[in-house]
Amino acid sequence: MSQPKRVILTGVRGNVARAFTAYMKREHPEVEIVPLLPFPFRPSAIVELLKSGTIGYFVNCASLGSDSESCKVPASYFETNVSGVATQLEMIRLHSPQTRYLNLGTIFEEADSQTPYVASK
Repeated sequence: MSQPKRVILTGVRGNVARAFTAYMKREHPEVEIVPLLPFPFRPSAIVELLKSGTIGYFVNCASLGSDSESCKVPASYFETNVSGVATQLEMIRLHSPQTRYLNLGTIFEEADSQTPYVASK
């Protein structure tokens, strides 16, 4: 059986997702990108896609992403960035365990910063 040629992509308005989409269109034009909008996502829509059996990868680029803002509202960053990923992984586990998961981010996540943003990613 061949690998499904569809990719769920979150955070499609961000720079990382735009770069990923451009790369995929250039290097793998046969792969369909299924963008999820708006954030926060409707879990039922994600489950429906996963149950279709056509999703090969789930690429998460969505997050709250301001390093400085995360210091003002740290709980929001943990709730969105950590719980969001956990929810996505659980949906995949339950409805499409063959789907691969990729969590993409920015260079800020590699920084020596001790902000809630970096910790939540």
